[in-house]
Amino acid sequence: MSGVKGEELIEKIELESEKKLKRRVEDLELLGTVLVVCLLKKHFKKNKVEWNLLVEKAEQWLESKQQQVDWKDLVRLINSVI
Repeated sequence: MSGVKGEELIEKIELESEKKLKRRVEDLELLGTVLVVCLLKKHFKKNKVEWNLLVEKAEQWLESKQQQVDWKDLVRLINSVI
């Protein structure tokens, strides 16, 4: 009987670990996207015609992931310090 409870506990731990890993991966995707947008806007202004659509789509994707964050404002803030 204790073997079943142990297996259930292991399953719960694995599930929580998987959830944490998914959150971390999503956080890294968000961070990576923000950094790319920042770099393009700050260091590749001359090539805006080439990357503008990509940045628009990236900003839409960011917004769809976390609507409570003002991503454009965050990009401006980051670009002001880098």
